[in-house]
Amino acid sequence: MNGSAWRSTEYQAHLQDIVRKDAEIRQRATELKNLEECTEVMSSVAREMSNHGLRPGQAVAEPGRSRHERGLAFDVTPRGLTSSQVNSIAEECKVSRQAVPGEPWHFQ
Repeated sequence: MNGSAWRSTEYQAHLQDIVRKDAEIRQRATELKNLEECTEVMSSVAREMSNHGLRPGQAVAEPGRSRHERGLAFDVTPRGLTSSQVNSIAEECKVSRQAVPGEPWHFQ
């Protein structure tokens, strides 16, 4: 199982920066793929996304607006569990999965 919980504002800003760079690269992908020096930047951003468990196009809250920064949310990627099992665990622990649409790993 992978997960994350509290985040500092600096770390949230770092995640926001990575997502912003990824969006810029994806927007200009055709143009940039033809430039050799940009291939390294594209690979670097892709590695950074992967290292932080981010997916292309994933939304990340602006620094100062994330519940993670206030210790009110956590992310869990349960492997080998059905959605029903995860819902039962969330209910038993009195946490919600409904707060962020499209992010089944987000609990608060």
